[in-house]
Amino acid sequence: MAAAPWFALLFVSVLTTYQHHFIDLPTGALLGFFCLWLWPDAATSPAAGARLTFDPKRRRLAACYLAGAVLSTAPAFAGGLALWLLWPAISLTFVAANYATFDVRGFQKGANGKMSLAASWLLAPYLIGAWANSRLWTRGRPHSVGIREGVWLGRTPWPRAATDFARIVDLCAELPGVPGSRAVPVLDLIVPAPEKLARAAAEIEQARSAGRVLVCCALGYSRSAAAVAAWLLSTGRAASVDAAIAEIRRARPRIALDAGARAAIVQAARHYA
Repeated sequence: MAAAPWFALLFVSVLTTYQHHFIDLPTGALLGFFCLWLWPDAATSPAAGARLTFDPKRRRLAACYLAGAVLSTAPAFAGGLALWLLWPAISLTFVAANYATFDVRGFQKGANGKMSLAASWLLAPYLIGAWANSRLWTRGRPHSVGIREGVWLGRTPWPRAATDFARIVDLCAELPGVPGSRAVPVLDLIVPAPEKLARAAAEIEQARSAGRVLVCCALGYSRSAAAVAAWLLSTGRAASVDAAIAEIRRARPRIALDAGARAAIVQAARHYA
């Protein structure tokens, strides 16, 4: 920490002596964070095992995020303050790459729910937008609802709200979770893999021994609902996937589970067994 003032003065000196322009500071920082993201100390590089997805929905979403990146880049050519639009453009490009190739590894969200420093800064504009979107979609709705036997379903909680629960099982890949939660990250708007749902169901069952459990994702309507349905079906608390979904829908009517999610839940119950 003692070196921080020295580095701050160093940054100022290179600007006041005209060795660099201001734009060199944020772009240099982004380059540094990119290196930390690509070669993390305590995790596998997101580039390891990366491959282009064949999932048409993931490709469409990647194309949408890439289009957003292009739209953010275009005004930046005006220069001046508009150059700051390059940051959200870079952020959206990373999200597009995650959907196209890197999967959840690109968000660098650990099993404890915490995102890496590099991912947090590179994705900061997107994270702010995603968090605001989650609050807008759930505005005026219950943040969480009880399902059965101490298991609750809801949106990614504020830190203060998280204290109401003994454990949190987090299915959200694109938002940082509450420290200490158990994260099983799944891409938004994508059908969860049965293996991930089976793992989430096991996490839910294990977490119940500590007290109330919150199963969450950005909105608490899809990924987390699928995980709770997988838990109900896998543990024999529901006789069928339809019964599991019906029970959840009575408590949280706006859940969205399509045919693909239903099939994944059934397969998850087989994996769980």
